[in-house]
Amino acid sequence: MNRIIFFVLLILFAVSCESKKIAEEKKPAETNKTAESLAQIESKGLDLFLNPEIGKEYVFESLMNQKIMQKLDTVSYETKVFQSIVYSLKPVWKDTATLRFQAKFLEIEQKITSPMISVNASTKKQSQQPTPLDLFYSALKGKTFEFIIGRRGENLSLIGFDSLIERVITDLSKRKEFKGVDKNLISQLISNFFNQNELQKSFEKVFEIYPKKKVNVGDNWKVEKHLNEPVPTDITNNFSLKAIQGDSLIIDLVSDVKFEKVKSKEGEPQVKEMSGRQNGSLIVNKSSGMLQSGNLNQSIRIVNQFPPSPQTNNKSVTLLTNINSNFLLKLK
Repeated sequence: MNRIIFFVLLILFAVSCESKKIAEEKKPAETNKTAESLAQIESKGLDLFLNPEIGKEYVFESLMNQKIMQKLDTVSYETKVFQSIVYSLKPVWKDTATLRFQAKFLEIEQKITSPMISVNASTKKQSQQPTPLDLFYSALKGKTFEFIIGRRGENLSLIGFDSLIERVITDLSKRKEFKGVDKNLISQLISNFFNQNELQKSFEKVFEIYPKKKVNVGDNWKVEKHLNEPVPTDITNNFSLKAIQGDSLIIDLVSDVKFEKVKSKEGEPQVKEMSGRQNGSLIVNKSSGMLQSGNLNQSIRIVNQFPPSPQTNNKSVTLLTNINSNFLLKLK
């Protein structure tokens, strides 16, 4: 009996050793196969596009800090601008090519300080003596509109902007401060600083970031943009995928900004020089394609030449303007 048990144990030991040997022989092959699979995935690259969850509300805060330095001959002026806008974006529909978002204004705050003007408007706290801007922002709060956009952030088109303005005007006309004021006049006043073109451009900046090809870490791509207002401008945004951290994509941005020289009529101020640059970084969610945060620095230099006139004591005057801005966008 002992011999039989010993013989069985010997066979089991031999089989175990052989199995281990086979497993060890297979292991490198399986490891190599896994490595090859990962390499294939890496070589295919990341296809980055908008793919948010339908019905989910994404709340953003957009912050702008701006410093404007102007020098007219020997006299210098400084203007500081701060703006905070909290808004939500909710995808309501999508297909293979496009998405439809509902946008809502939640909170707005703006401060402007300069030797010539001082503005402090906010929806976060009610003023005992609200300014027209306070009233406008309060009327805008909670209002919604929609826009359609391509899955790669292209061809953004606003929907319902006129309806948005009509609802704002209706709310304003009910205020005692606007009692007796014609609605057409209110509409004209609003259009001076809040219009469809400006609103569309502000949202385009958030979405025009997606490559048209699959990318890997270290790859670069460009998104070009032409603006007609306020000055014809060509912008080339150069993006670079720096790293992938979990579900977050770290992207660097450097922009080339070129302004077209505008010919001025004789006797009118001339733009002698205009230049700009922009750089920053973005964090984009890999799964949804939605921007999680962005931090951009922008600088613009403008040199205007004013011809001799009675207002300039009949001598040529140069106005130098430097605008330094920081734009911060974050998903709350």
